[in-house]
Parts: sequence; structure tokens; C-alpha cells
Amino acid sequence: MIFFLYGPDVWRKKQKWQEIRDRFKREVDGSAMNAVVLDGDGIEEDVLRNILRAAPFLGKKRLVVVKNVITQSRRKAIPDAMLKDIEHLPEYTTLVVVEDQEKPKTWKNQASKALWEYLEKNAKKEEFKLLWGLNLEKEIKQQADGHGLALDLKALSALAIICAGDLNQTEKDLEKL
Repeated sequence: MIFFLYGPDVWRKKQKWQEIRDRFKREVDGSAMNAVVLDGDGIEEDVLRNILRAAPFLGKKRLVVVKNVITQSRRKAIPDAMLKDIEHLPEYTTLVVVEDQEKPKTWKNQASKALWEYLEKNAKKEEFKLLWGLNLEKEIKQQADGHGLALDLKALSALAIICAGDLNQTEKDLEKL
């Protein structure tokens, strides 16, 4: 199974892939020995290929999370190699591809575009746009509740204006409080 999570809302996207990872840990591999998180910025294609093709160690499934491999990889061969590997992804591997931006309007190379389009068609995808207005305030209220904080309406609105949709920054500010 392949998940494709993308968009500028880093906080909600991180919550989603951590939810997938926690479910994997709870239901499949309690030790999380078969869960790998990679940053696409510095990965080499043979390392990525080996991780995607590796069999689970003392388990039935593997979870591989790859962050920003399409938009931030330094080498154009990385998206091409990844596309070739995920077309033949073993059934025991669950892949989560995470991108911190929306679909680009211009592409660095055709391999990146081909990988993005393949994921759009063949993965379980979810876009995380920045929240505004009441939806943003509702999410901030949930974050505050998670920290045991009660915010009045004026404070909630002020925080929504200050964060400008960046829930990751809001989370940091709530942790300070």
C-alpha cells in the first residue's frame, strides 16, 4: 500500500503520518524495528532502493516513510529510481511519501513530475492545505486542549492571526504556554 501526503500544512501532515506509524507499531510490529523514516534531501538512490526492497526482519510487514523525495532531492536520479522501485513494491512494504508543498507548477525535471503523477493516480492521497478562519481556530482549540490549556475567544482569534495558518508554529507557542 502507498500513501501520498502533501501540502504546506506541515503539522497536520506530520500528525497523519505519525498516526500511520503508530497504527503500524500497534498492529504489526510493536518494536517498530521494521519502520524506517528517510529524508529525501540527502538520500542516495541505492540506499533508497535497498530500503524499499528489503524484506521485513522478524516480521510480516515493513513501513517506509520518505519525506520530500520529489521536491527536495538534490539528484534528479532519485525520483526516477523511486518510481521504478515503487512500481514493483513488495506487498509486505507500506510506503508513505510525504511532501511539504503543493503540486509544483513548474518541475525541476521530468522524473519528479512522473513520480508525482504516478502517486496521484496509484496511492491513497491526502492534501493538507493551510487552514484559515473558523477551521483554523477549531484546530488551534484542539491543540490547546491537548496541552490542557483553555483559550478564550479573543486569545484564540489572536493566535490564529499571529500563526497565519502555520499550525506547527502554533504548537510550539502552545508548548511555551
